[in-house]
Amino acid sequence: MPDPRFEKIYLKGFIEDVLTDALSQSDRKTFVIRKDVDENLVLYTDRNVLRKVLFGLIKNAIENTPDEGKIGIRAYKTDKNIVIDCTDHGVGITRENQEQILGGFFHTQETEMYSTRKPFDFDAGGAGIDLLRTKILSERFGFVLGLRASDVIS
Repeated sequence: MPDPRFEKIYLKGFIEDVLTDALSQSDRKTFVIRKDVDENLVLYTDRNVLRKVLFGLIKNAIENTPDEGKIGIRAYKTDKNIVIDCTDHGVGITRENQEQILGGFFHTQETEMYSTRKPFDFDAGGAGIDLLRTKILSERFGFVLGLRASDVIS
C-alpha cells in the first residue's frame, strides 16, 4: 500500500459516491437504504483507505440483508469524534460469532448453506476479507471499528 495521503474529505458526497458505486455492482435492488449524513462533516484521512473501508462495509451489509430488508448509513459528529455507522437489518449473528467475525476467514454459517459465490447477492459468502481488511486499516490509521448487534441469535 502506498504511503497515506491525508486530505480534506466532505463526507456527504463521498459516502453517496461510494454507495452509488456499490449499488451499481449489485443486481438486487429490492432493499431500502436510509441515509442520514450531516451536511458539513469533514474528515481528514486517506481517500483510498476510506473508500475501501466504506465500500467493504456497504457490500457486507448488502450481502447480509434479505430482499425487502433495510440498510442504514449515518455519519454524525459527537463531542470528540466523527462516527460513520453502516447498519443492516439482516439475518442476525450469534454472540459467539460476533467475537470472531472481524478476524477474517470466518463464516457464520456452514459454507454449503451460505455461499452463492456471487458478490452482492444475499448470502454471497466469502472469506471475510473485507472485514479483516477494515480491521487492519482501523489499526493502522487509528480509527475505531466496532460491531453492535441489536438482534442477536441465541
